[in-house]
Amino acid sequence: MNLLIVDDDVLIAEDLADLCEEAGIPPAHVSYNPGDALNFLTTHKVDLVLLDINLEAELDGIDLAEFINSRTDAKIIFLTSYSDAKTVSRVIDCKPVGYIVKPFNKVQLITTLELFMNTHGKKKIDNYQDKLDAIQLTEKEREIMEHIMEGKSNAAIAQQITLSVNTVKFHLKNIYAKAQVSSKSELLTYMMK
Repeated sequence: MNLLIVDDDVLIAEDLADLCEEAGIPPAHVSYNPGDALNFLTTHKVDLVLLDINLEAELDGIDLAEFINSRTDAKIIFLTSYSDAKTVSRVIDCKPVGYIVKPFNKVQLITTLELFMNTHGKKKIDNYQDKLDAIQLTEKEREIMEHIMEGKSNAAIAQQITLSVNTVKFHLKNIYAKAQVSSKSELLTYMMK
């Protein structure tokens, strides 16, 4: 899952990145302005964009969403402090998969991301078993992989299967080597292609 976060407020953008990481969807990139987001979108495949509407730039988030819809298959979740009728009317034309009004809380964001993954992400997991078989994971590595695909952190996995965090990291390192990736986000992207 390649996630792009676009928000001109650096603190909010970094909080979003941390919350997404916690939800098991680490961002591929964080953009603080539409220009950087456009550059990233033209050079990378993006599956989901968390997008602020007011970007304090010539292009607002809705303009950027129109570009995204015309040039990519990425889905959009708007994060904004605007909920007036005019803004909502413009947003509807962009066909977002979510709309979160700021200030949002952790539960709202994670729930929205989980709903997205369950309705859109699972379509990409159809060949998940084939990929598991291809990389020849041990039984323990498969168990850890299942938890990773559920978006759990290393600490949550360790607690769930009664291992130390370091042991989980050791198995994760072996999984990375077998899948020929170097991070959790690359592993998730590989497994969901």
